[in-house]
Amino acid sequence: MILKTKFVQSAYLNISMAFDRLQPSIVVNKMGSINFDENIVRMTSNLLCYRTQCVKCSGSFSEYKNIE
Repeated sequence: MILKTKFVQSAYLNISMAFDRLQPSIVVNKMGSINFDENIVRMTSNLLCYRTQCVKCSGSFSEYKNIE
């Protein structure tokens, strides 16, 4: 009997509030400067940079703001 096993490794991080006070471009540049894996840096950049966001408070939404 031959066993074939396949593994999937994943990590889940809740970073929803981690970057509230930092500029995303600074975080991405710092990751690159300390030799993070290029794919991780690119994925982080795609997640944090060049987005729009708004804030919801008591059922009301603020205007959308560009995040660069």
